[in-house]
Amino acid sequence: VDERARLQTILDATHAGAWEWVMDQPEIHINARFAEMLGCTLASMTPLTLARLSPRVHPDDLPELRERWVQHQKGETRYFETEFRVRHDAGHWLWVAGRGQLLRQVDEHHPGVFSGILLDITDAREADERLRQSEERFRRLFKESRQPQFLVEDGMFVDANQATLDMLGCASLKDVLGKRPDDFSPTYQPDGKLSRDEVSRKVEQAMSQGSLRFEWVHTRLD
Repeated sequence: VDERARLQTILDATHAGAWEWVMDQPEIHINARFAEMLGCTLASMTPLTLARLSPRVHPDDLPELRERWVQHQKGETRYFETEFRVRHDAGHWLWVAGRGQLLRQVDEHHPGVFSGILLDITDAREADERLRQSEERFRRLFKESRQPQFLVEDGMFVDANQATLDMLGCASLKDVLGKRPDDFSPTYQPDGKLSRDEVSRKVEQAMSQGSLRFEWVHTRLD
């Protein structure tokens, strides 16, 4: 009893749905949180079978879900782990993460038992998607800008848009990658300062201030 109480406390704390399926029986036993996650009550989802549960899984996610299950059945993975979408009773899709394990059949009198937990990861997935879209927008603006834009890390070019390549007379991005900004500069700037020294100072100023506007003389590769 104490063991079951501790397990229930853990499930409650993690807000996890739980399932247990004795492999020679059609019914999958779930807890109330599993049903609640799908917008249902435990009573409305009982008895739960694969025939009732499978149509709730997003059709695009079913092939991988089945593949992970087959791999686990064959003993190729220690745990069954996957992320997939399930349809909420209200009609929208939820992202969930499932993790479980099949306890193997000992003999014909003790069938295998497949049990595990289900977590709602919709918020995390949606945050990842918003970040991906934001990065795509930045990448598009960066690449398509008519103003020269480039990225420098540890004093070296790591990326540059086409406007930068045109300004520096470069045929392709590989002409600038791994090179320093002062590689495309005269030895001295018009004020008599060494370009190599000034590049370091300007970068430090930009990093400390957040931005910096200044004039610079470049030399083209061609």
